[in-house]
Amino acid sequence: MIIVNDYKDFKVRCRYYIQKFAPVIFYPFFLKYFYKKDMGKELDLKNPLSLSEKLNYLKLYDTSPLKTMLSDKLLAKEYIKINLPELNVAKVYQEASNFEEIDFSKCPETFLIKTNHACKTGILINSKKELTQKKYRKYKNYYKKVMSINYAYWGGLRITV
Repeated sequence: MIIVNDYKDFKVRCRYYIQKFAPVIFYPFFLKYFYKKDMGKELDLKNPLSLSEKLNYLKLYDTSPLKTMLSDKLLAKEYIKINLPELNVAKVYQEASNFEEIDFSKCPETFLIKTNHACKTGILINSKKELTQKKYRKYKNYYKKVMSINYAYWGGLRITV
């Protein structure tokens, strides 16, 4: 039994359940709605014929472990090194679970800091000298916010183990 003590606690619980279950429940609806809006025709997931329909079907129903592994940037690099050794991938200098763990002395003069769980979160450092205390605090606060977001709840991801 869940006992709700106050309104604030109720809002926190509601936000949690909405983030957890709403994307899974409503994602197929939104996918079909925006497909029709963009493509001008209904999305047929029962009998997908076009490439676009097949890709949308796979977004919803493919639960292959390879898909999960390749969505992780670091695991994808390992997969490429093993299966396609002739391809060059960007070198990873460090892995850290928060911004404070980064050892800038081990980084080259120009480098990129990015998260593993989200896109468009990269910051390019052109020179270590330009990393002042003010910028360091700004980047630290930015990555603290980014790392607190669980993107797996959004977009109907199916995590398989």
